Amino acid sequence: MSQSTTYQKFVIKNQPVNGFNFDASSPDATFQQVTSEVPSELPEDHLLVKTIYVSNDPAQGFWIYSNFGSAYGGKIPVGGNVPALGIGKVVKSTSKDYAPGEYICGHCGWSEYAVLNTKDSKLLYKVSTAGDWDPTKVPLQHQMGAFGATGITALAGLVGVAKLDIEKDHGLTYLITGAAGAVGTMAVQIAANVLKAKKVIAVAGGAEKCKWVESFGDSVVAVDYKDANYKENFKKALGDDRINVYFDNVGGEIFNYAFDFLGMNASVVCCGAISSYRGSGPQPFYKLGMIVTKRLSIQGFIVSDYIAHFPEYKSNLLKWYQEGKISPECTTVDARGDKFSKIPDVWNGLFSGFNKGKLITQVGDDN
Repeated sequence: MSQSTTYQKFVIKNQPVNGFNFDASSPDATFQQVTSEVPSELPEDHLLVKTIYVSNDPAQGFWIYSNFGSAYGGKIPVGGNVPALGIGKVVKSTSKDYAPGEYICGHCGWSEYAVLNTKDSKLLYKVSTAGDWDPTKVPLQHQMGAFGATGITALAGLVGVAKLDIEKDHGLTYLITGAAGAVGTMAVQIAANVLKAKKVIAVAGGAEKCKWVESFGDSVVAVDYKDANYKENFKKALGDDRINVYFDNVGGEIFNYAFDFLGMNASVVCCGAISSYRGSGPQPFYKLGMIVTKRLSIQGFIVSDYIAHFPEYKSNLLKWYQEGKISPECTTVDARGDKFSKIPDVWNGLFSGFNKGKLITQVGDDN
């Protein structure tokens, strides 16, 4: 099959001010679908990549939204490519480190093709399809989810940030928010089935998702944040226990409330703040005094902080999968060809609870 000479992608049409505008027909639309030429030549140390899958992550809102400035990764200017991690196949390479036909994970964006600078990419690595990683054994999209940046984020938060010892730190009590999302589902499973938790309080939205999350392990107790009696249900689920490790993906009022139930010397892993990614801005934190009185350790992180550990973490995740301790949970939506225009709406589904586990969009074929 011959390579196309043009491709579709999304760029930023307008910087959002009071939330994202998903109406493509509006002059104030946040995103715009455009046609671009596939480059025939590449600068040195660049790749032309055909995108197959793109990741849907709440943090994309952080990258785009102007209120957050450059603290996270730098806001995207008008006309800039919409940021998204993706898995694709190298079509052309001017780098000695990558060859055509190899698979990579990197910042492909909402785009059918991507040009990546191998010397200026904070998150770019090869994706193996040999041996245990054969796509007939581990579907390719899971290397962007459970065995990619998503699963690595969960593991890095627990062993890298909270400094838990996989072999020794058993019998602890965890609180994990965003527990039905991509990182949350992995963190719950690792805590329950690898770290052998005494109890995992898993906060998710809706009775159906709570029941689903509880299926991950006998120690998992889900609490529905949408329930009007959330706070009472939370206290009942925790009982007399106190939280040793808090893995937070949400922020906001849930974050503030949780501090009342942290134990002495607890670790707070700040992985995300989905409650504020779509424009409400940073939300106030009222429990500063407890950091002192409870001797808390609080740390934020980004998965690329642990890129040196990726091979080790991927190997562990695969091992636990083969042992039946974790399961890659994934929702994949087809946006190939004439369905490409639905990509923004798929991403927006993250914020309405559309997905269970990792939400992935397929934008191309593996050929």
